Amino acid sequence: MRGLSNPYTYLGQFEKGIQIGEKILSLAERRDDSYMRVDGYLVLGYNLAFHKDLRLGLDYIEKRLLSKAYESFTEGFTTADMIVAKNLLR
Repeated sequence: MRGLSNPYTYLGQFEKGIQIGEKILSLAERRDDSYMRVDGYLVLGYNLAFHKDLRLGLDYIEKRLLSKAYESFTEGFTTADMIVAKNLLR
């Protein structure tokens, strides 16, 4: 679902990307879908970061990195890769 925000992000229409991120998170909550939730965190995070609130956007991206569902996406990464990714947010 996160692909729905791509055209808006590429065109710099971050407000629309934020709306899509919020809808993804809302749907993820209703369905209790942790995989959809991490996509929502990412979409909302990068659109907020580019549009109006860098810190809030990074907080959403950090939520994604720290979630258990995200860990299953990154099984092929080494521990060093994950440490570097998490430290980039600090």
